Amino acid sequence: MHGGVLRTLVVASCALALAACLPPFHPFRRPDARLAEWERVAEQVRELAFTRSVELRWIRSAEIPELTRRELEERLPPDYIEAYRDAYAALGVFPPEADLLAELLRLQGDQLVGLYTPRNGTLYVLERPGPIPGGTEMVVVHELVHALQHQHFPALMGLLEGLRQNDDVVAAVAAAIEGDASFSALAVDDGDGFERSVAGAASVRDAFLGDLAAPTGVMGEVPRLLGVSLIFPYAFGVTLAAERYRDSGNEGLDALLREPPLSSLRVRWSDDREPVEFVRLPLAALAPRLAERGCRLGLGNVAGLITTDVLFDEHAGPENRDDLLQRWSGDRFQHVVCVDGWELLWLTRWDDPEAAADFARRYAEIADSVAATGQLAGSPRVVQEGRSALVVTPGLADLASLVLASSEIRAYQRLTDWLRDDCFPESPCPIPR
Repeated sequence: MHGGVLRTLVVASCALALAACLPPFHPFRRPDARLAEWERVAEQVRELAFTRSVELRWIRSAEIPELTRRELEERLPPDYIEAYRDAYAALGVFPPEADLLAELLRLQGDQLVGLYTPRNGTLYVLERPGPIPGGTEMVVVHELVHALQHQHFPALMGLLEGLRQNDDVVAAVAAAIEGDASFSALAVDDGDGFERSVAGAASVRDAFLGDLAAPTGVMGEVPRLLGVSLIFPYAFGVTLAAERYRDSGNEGLDALLREPPLSSLRVRWSDDREPVEFVRLPLAALAPRLAERGCRLGLGNVAGLITTDVLFDEHAGPENRDDLLQRWSGDRFQHVVCVDGWELLWLTRWDDPEAAADFARRYAEIADSVAATGQLAGSPRVVQEGRSALVVTPGLADLASLVLASSEIRAYQRLTDWLRDDCFPESPCPIPR
């Protein structure tokens, strides 16, 4: 696994932490001398060769918080983490008072058993990983596949490390990366029942989703978005990788890393062929008008399938809303900090006007709850215009027409198309040249 921005660290911090009903713990044997053997296993399974050596370091549970804290703080200053929390709190999915760094460290301390960091090409593996199918060997092979990904697909790893304002792309790319590593590690066969096949991957997915449906311990205590963001790339990435391997073998896995899904929706429903729409809000035009009323721009991001579903779960209760989510086309939200409270702009795009109207109707039912928990200055309303549905708080309602008229929207079918356009609107793309 690897590090990255806030959600990237969440989705990449847990290696194969499956449900509590897994087979008994395999007795620990200190296997430092077996690194070369494990490297050969990873090379054979993925049909890729190491171009440089990697280092394996064994860690104890007590070392995990400091390791993950260092990985996070090297990338993001504390004020960014606070602004990130505030933006997602305004959207309605984080408690405004949450100590996000502390919650992340708790979650990773509870779930992490292995970590690969591209910064120094090092694998950190828990000495006693607990009840993991395949035990230590599966964990190490999983991390070694990440090292192979880093050596053979550095641009993709760089993109994942560097994106700051599109968590939906981060989740989709992480699903390709984690799915490849998780599926490949299933080749470590110890009779645990998780075979390297589409059926075996489906069993892994169901185990992950079982943890999410009835979370216990720390997983059940942290904000739900953290847990869902962690589980999603593993649960749906492993089945995506299994399908690609079934169709084209390791060439299919290589192709998945060269051309990963462009959105979390295309991870969840890989047969979706609608273009993904990327939104650029007219921030330059908004900034001076906001300043006149004592407001400033906070952080913006993309909610996508994952966050939108969690939002409705939190405020309307868990239910199957796939009929709506499958018609998502794109979005971007923007937190606005004002003297009198927080304001919110969230421009969503849908496959058709009917889906936009469905979203508007459903959102109206939770608007008061979002305002109360997100410390917004007032309850948002939804302004629909064709396939667009703009969520806007009362203090910014007079700017709705400007946002709808001046936002730029570009559609892409493939991630390489988006990269060719320099990661609009986050340009420039944060990938190695």
